[in-house]
Amino acid sequence: MIAGLIAAECGAYLAGRPVPGERTQYGVDPANGTVRRHPVLPVPADLMVQAP
Repeated sequence: MIAGLIAAECGAYLAGRPVPGERTQYGVDPANGTVRRHPVLPVPADLMVQAP
């Protein structure tokens, strides 16, 4: 199941289409085969400044 998700995203990326799982975290429950998707928010730019 995970290999299928990865293949779908790689195929979309290589074809120039929008990637379905972009900015998304997946949660997979192998016991019953459910896939949960959670949106991931971008980190604000001012928090990513390097300290000297």
